[in-house]
Amino acid sequence: MKKMMWWIVGITIGVLLLGILVGYLSFYSI
Repeated sequence: MKKMMWWIVGITIGVLLLGILVGYLSFYSI
């Protein structure tokens, strides 16, 4: 069960970092 929780936490952090990266790229390309 703990492993599943860490999977969710890891995926959430990954998605957030990816979103921030895409946001920065799209912000600077304008």
